[in-house]
Amino acid sequence: MSLSFSFRISPTNVSRIVYETCEAIWFEIQPEYLAAPTSTAYWLKISKDAIDDKHINIQAPPNVGSAYYNYKGFHSIVLLAICDSEYRFILVDIGEAGRQSDGGVLLNSAFGQALETNSLFIPAPSPLPNDSNGQPLPYVIVGDEAFQLKSYMLRSYPGRFVPGK
Repeated sequence: MSLSFSFRISPTNVSRIVYETCEAIWFEIQPEYLAAPTSTAYWLKISKDAIDDKHINIQAPPNVGSAYYNYKGFHSIVLLAICDSEYRFILVDIGEAGRQSDGGVLLNSAFGQALETNSLFIPAPSPLPNDSNGQPLPYVIVGDEAFQLKSYMLRSYPGRFVPGK
């Protein structure tokens, strides 16, 4: 049963109300719960970060052609998120057209631009604790093969050529 039918209001009004409600919630909680990192100290307390996206099924907007039609066979917008090791969202970007690749969504997002310009206060490379060599290693975000390797992005090993598998 749709919200429009349940509350006996037009789909256009439901859309407007949902948008305004989400926007109000965002502006109220974002500064406290989803604020962007403002210092290198923030990143130092996080042991592992991961990035991925999720396609959110939508009804295609009128007159957009295939812009929202994704490789999975449905219309979508993309939720792109970086989470810490305790499954908490650190950064999110929602709303890119589903047709874009994961890497394209990242490059076009505000935090993708911030990663490129190093304005997210990611610390400089430093040695691992108890490392006798003291070789400095960069702080990285772990993504899948959809994301391009960068100084801040590490991809997990796909394991396609592992002997014995």
